[in-house]
Amino acid sequence: LRYLTVVVGGFLVDISISWTTHEVLGLDLVLAAAIGFLVAMSLSYFAHEYWTFRGQESGYSTARLIKFAGASGFTLGTRLLLVWLSAPLEPLPFGSLLRLILAFGGSLVVGFLVNRLLVFGARAQTRE
Repeated sequence: LRYLTVVVGGFLVDISISWTTHEVLGLDLVLAAAIGFLVAMSLSYFAHEYWTFRGQESGYSTARLIKFAGASGFTLGTRLLLVWLSAPLEPLPFGSLLRLILAFGGSLVVGFLVNRLLVFGARAQTRE
């Protein structure tokens, strides 16, 4: 539930920045999606570290931050691939928004699994 709360907050930041930079500033949707994602990722690391996956070892960790950035890069790759693959939906009403939401859903699943298993999980912290 905490992961979902952080992700929904990140989603609101992400989708607001992505859609606004695409619609208002005219940036390519893939670039706009990358910018929104990176801003939300930066905020999400600290929320996950201190709230979502808090434990006895919670606290700033350069190793976890690096792993989180790597995991986020993988998640971003998933997101951008899904935005690109959903290009045929663009002509629909609110097509760009629909594409962003679909890509968000797919990357949500990938992001949770990668973060839970490789970044913030007990075994991941033991390897630090």
